[in-house]
Amino acid sequence: MYDLETFPNVFLCGVLGCDSEHAAIYEISDRRDDREPLLAGLHQLAANRIEMVGFNNIGFDYPIIHQFLNDPTGSNVASLYAKAQAIITTGDRFAHTVWPSDRYIPQLDLFKIHHFDNVARATSLKALQFNMRSASVEDLPIPPGTMLTPDQIDALRNYLINDLTSTRAFYNHSREQIDFRRVLSERYGRDFLNHNDTKIGKDYFVMRLEEARPGSCYQRGPNGREPVQTYRSEMRLADVILPYIRFQHPELQRVHSWLHAQVIAETKGVFTDLN
Repeated sequence: MYDLETFPNVFLCGVLGCDSEHAAIYEISDRRDDREPLLAGLHQLAANRIEMVGFNNIGFDYPIIHQFLNDPTGSNVASLYAKAQAIITTGDRFAHTVWPSDRYIPQLDLFKIHHFDNVARATSLKALQFNMRSASVEDLPIPPGTMLTPDQIDALRNYLINDLTSTRAFYNHSREQIDFRRVLSERYGRDFLNHNDTKIGKDYFVMRLEEARPGSCYQRGPNGREPVQTYRSEMRLADVILPYIRFQHPELQRVHSWLHAQVIAETKGVFTDLN
């Protein structure tokens, strides 16, 4: 398990083994510099292809670790904090993504496996701590962006250990889902490890279609691999509402008739103001 904390004058990387009771905290600050032992540990993980497990680590933690691995000497508190802020403030969630083929260390993201990256399912680690009835549910003790005192750094280290313990508890809770994804990845020779259930179904369906009829879902285009799609300037809902759908209640019949009459050219936000 691993988790990061980034502030203007301190960087913390906490690591907790699956079966260990002792968390290692690597710190980069004015009072200490753990870059060498952190780098050695990361190189060991990379050499042995040992997974780093986290919560939203693919979206946040690993891109920072990746930058550190690319330039460990030049990576300091300021550059690592700047990277964290760039990830947080960007409007493009893929802008800082490091794709699996480029990662030095395999990643297992519990946030993605449980589809918490979906707006409707978004769940924080704090909410999971409460739902798992954790002995301690702690919120970040210091406002983001604060220049920390030594005492605040010590408090942040304790907070980080609490988050690591909760991540491990959720990892153990998720063992069945993780094992299922490992079996799929081994059986079909592709990476399903961080897929949510919906993405597993979609990719499996596409895989079998491509096996039966190569080129039915994807083809090579000027930008590489592209989905085979038919562009439509408009869509008549009457063509996609199944004919056996019937309602007895007058109000539902009215909605049904109204939808039948709609022709849309855009699928996002069209019915946001529907009353």
